[in-house]
Amino acid sequence: MLVDFHNKTPDQITEVQLQDYFLHRKNKDKWSPATMRICYSGIKFFFINVLKREWHTLELIHVKTALDNYALTRILAPNIDNFLLIFMSFYRLSRASSRG
Repeated sequence: MLVDFHNKTPDQITEVQLQDYFLHRKNKDKWSPATMRICYSGIKFFFINVLKREWHTLELIHVKTALDNYALTRILAPNIDNFLLIFMSFYRLSRASSRG
């Protein structure tokens, strides 16, 4: 889908084009969060493991996900101790999954 969207081979797609693709799918196509995660995971795997590229865009998306988890835990946690415990758990899980 990414190749069709930009009409280029993956090795020719720039970081800005990758950002445009994700924004288009989220804002225009209204993809669900689950679909976005699947899309992101596939593209991340391909660019990092096959093309051997590290993209700043992929890091930004990871940070955005961590911030979303932060907001969710802040709503759910009745006090700061529980909040910090839950947030650090999410953070550690997300860091572990990004290395695996």
